[in-house]
Amino acid sequence: RDYAFMIQSHLMFYDTSHNSRTTVLETLRAAFRQTALKMWAYMRSLHRTSRLRPGLVKMTIMRTVEASYLVLTSNFRKSMYRGYECSIRKSQVVRYVCPLADRIVVKSTSVMCKTNSPISSFQASI
Repeated sequence: RDYAFMIQSHLMFYDTSHNSRTTVLETLRAAFRQTALKMWAYMRSLHRTSRLRPGLVKMTIMRTVEASYLVLTSNFRKSMYRGYECSIRKSQVVRYVCPLADRIVVKSTSVMCKTNSPISSFQASI
């Protein structure tokens, strides 16, 4: 489970009846950016032989994106909180967030080899 995303998935951030779609998508992108930074830091801390393959990292990110979309637009959430509306499409989420996945995979494979690379340079690049 991605608790970093769950913490950031409060209704007020993704309710399109109160926020524009652009704002909602930017908030989602920021949440994934933070999650990606944590993932990169974790992967960097692993021993070289324990590091994950880039394909697995990308697949994990894509599945997290899909799960987050389902959480944000679920009928359960709409039925529990009257008036909640999250009218974003999956294609918008993929277009907004998935380019991050490519950058994370590229950065994680190239930067993890450098042990003294600062996190801020990675953070600025995603």
